[in-house]
Amino acid sequence: MTNICRRLWFIIRGTAFIACAASTSDLHAAIDNRYCDNQMDQHHIDFRSGKLQDAPLDTGTEVAFSRDELSTGMIANDEKTHSLAIDLNFQYTIFSFDNSIEPMTNGHLHSWDLPVNWRSKRAGYTLDYYLAPVISVSSNGLKNPGLLDHDSLQLWTGMIYKKEHGHRDAWLLGFRSDHRFGPYRVYPVAGFCWRPDENWQLQLVLPDFSIRRLFSNGISIKLFAEPDGNKWHVFSKDETTDSDFIYNAIVTGLSIEWQIHSTVWLEFSAVRHSKRQFSFTLDDGTLLDTDAGSSTGLTVAAGVLF
Repeated sequence: MTNICRRLWFIIRGTAFIACAASTSDLHAAIDNRYCDNQMDQHHIDFRSGKLQDAPLDTGTEVAFSRDELSTGMIANDEKTHSLAIDLNFQYTIFSFDNSIEPMTNGHLHSWDLPVNWRSKRAGYTLDYYLAPVISVSSNGLKNPGLLDHDSLQLWTGMIYKKEHGHRDAWLLGFRSDHRFGPYRVYPVAGFCWRPDENWQLQLVLPDFSIRRLFSNGISIKLFAEPDGNKWHVFSKDETTDSDFIYNAIVTGLSIEWQIHSTVWLEFSAVRHSKRQFSFTLDDGTLLDTDAGSSTGLTVAAGVLF
């Protein structure tokens, strides 16, 4: 917990200016994999920190994984039929390898994304779409902006059409494009949202599946499965060579969320990364494509609503 607190302080100190304008709405749901959640209509700022157990690559090398995230946003325009929101999200991922291999990068990887979200709402349906320019690089790339080029930039996109049937059912169809599967991919999003009663919310959607059970005491439990991954452009320690570091996995988990107050929430999750794949360049220039064993871990998250 001490390390989590230290990382939390580092991120908040480096991005404290964001909190002055922090806000969100259900516009942010698509890029956050919450296609069926239309109730987040308050401003917010969120922090998340997680760590996995060490697991071996196919080569036998042990790899450790940890990640911190800070998310916030701003509603630029909110009308009855059209809305516009702007987010700013920061993700800090660390992959640590034992001494049996020497990657080109030190494994400290950063990703900044700035999604611009639009929503068009009509009688019986909504259309959500977003564009997100992204910088994904190793830590020395952030310290030396002169190293950054077009390979350090990404563009994530998405469009989701949701047709409602009453207040409890809806089907949706759309697409997203990003690096969640590792290499850049355009992939479909399709499925069904169902609320059999006020206590259950089922997101039966590919590739992001979840079932949530809500309780009257402000606690909810969620079971979920979704892809996770990214591509970072990384630089050698002497900054003379560059390459790409790619990771992807299927994440399954069980989370417990507690709405402590109308403005504060807390969440604990047990997660498992399976079907893990790595692609990165070693310090000697060798490209290593390898799988890794499944790994479990814990994630803690907290948020403030305004």
